[in-house]
Amino acid sequence: AQPDPVPVSETLRLCGSDYADATLCALAAECPLGDAKTECPMGYDCFDIPASECVTAEPTMAPVPTTPVPSRSPVIPPLNVCASSYEEAVESCNDYEECVNGDCPNGE
Repeated sequence: AQPDPVPVSETLRLCGSDYADATLCALAAECPLGDAKTECPMGYDCFDIPASECVTAEPTMAPVPTTPVPSRSPVIPPLNVCASSYEEAVESCNDYEECVNGDCPNGE
């Protein structure tokens, strides 16, 4: 007979202002990719929290007021276009071909 497998503790990736805040697992936003910049509210970090460390708050009769947290603006990567100067590229970036790996067809 084979021995029983050792139980693996489940780990959750959760947002929090600090580690203790993230242990409020039922209230914390998830960050499954571990990327606080794109998955967590502004000013929060992503923490790996063992499920055994999750803190559950005792229920109360009164609702707890919450302050809404602004969402992050999407990060837009820079656009590289072929033009003869920076000013020309900025003024007419939609009119020019995008350069890939810094190579432009006309040597611009």
